[in-house]
Amino acid sequence: QGGLRWVARYGFVGMNTADLPVLSDGMNEKGLAAGGLLFPGYAGYQPYEEKLRGQTIAQYELVNWVLANFATVEEVRQALPQIRVCWGDKRKTGNQDLMLHYTVHDANGGSIVIEFVDGQARVYDNPLGVLTNAPTFDWMLTNIKNYVNLAAFNHPGLEAGDLEISGFGQGTGMLGLPGDYTPPSRFIRMLALTQSAYPVSGGDQGLSLTMSIINNIDIPLGAVRTASHDPDTYDRTMWVAISDLNRLRYYFRTYDNKNWRYIDVRKALQAADRTGQVMNIRLETPVAFPEVSDDVIDPAVKSSGFYRFAGPGGE
Repeated sequence: QGGLRWVARYGFVGMNTADLPVLSDGMNEKGLAAGGLLFPGYAGYQPYEEKLRGQTIAQYELVNWVLANFATVEEVRQALPQIRVCWGDKRKTGNQDLMLHYTVHDANGGSIVIEFVDGQARVYDNPLGVLTNAPTFDWMLTNIKNYVNLAAFNHPGLEAGDLEISGFGQGTGMLGLPGDYTPPSRFIRMLALTQSAYPVSGGDQGLSLTMSIINNIDIPLGAVRTASHDPDTYDRTMWVAISDLNRLRYYFRTYDNKNWRYIDVRKALQAADRTGQVMNIRLETPVAFPEVSDDVIDPAVKSSGFYRFAGPGGE
């Protein structure tokens, strides 16, 4: 009670957390995106000081504060020293200490990581554009040294005496790419894939590439769990979100419905302006797999995939 109060300068959309009116990730109308990622064992927020009460927000409010007030990464960086980020009321988060660190990106390509460790705020430039969970971002950068051999190009092979040895097939440049679901491995996997991807032009091409890359860190139900008495505690990828910062579109899919949907930020905010209220949409919707076998197919259209329809005796 009595913490920092502000009037939002910009409208924003995103995913909420724990049924609270705060976002875990989202984007605003200026093309600024922000997200809070779990940071267990390392998060240590600033100590609460009564005299600074009016400058204080809870750790789970930081994403809202960023998206409501700023248009660029640099604006966020300049404003951070003016606030205090402290542990919030656990009763609002299911009686859990929600440990987070934060990623912020803008439409100009700026990217930073914000962490609170041992009561101190740390802000890192993030030229890689990648962040997962714990440990700290500087540790993640050091860990990259273990994977400097990774490359998009196939390894030429080697000679051992009179024997010439080649790889089993395509992809030998990425031998050693970690495939598990720990945060450091997911960090390296995303770094390798984003850095090796061919540049594309156009929003739809960039979106398609991003969707392909993000699929590589999906956690299926049952692959990550902790043994407990009743029942097993498990992780899964509940949703995936992609922010198109130029066209102002917020794309998402869920675990149960892999079909991508998106919110046009401008249209959503116009609707919110008309009602004067926070607008919500249902995240979970029935999965729909459209059947196309009855679609009319033009015989003149050449096949461009690995399968095509053909009648009896067809090629």
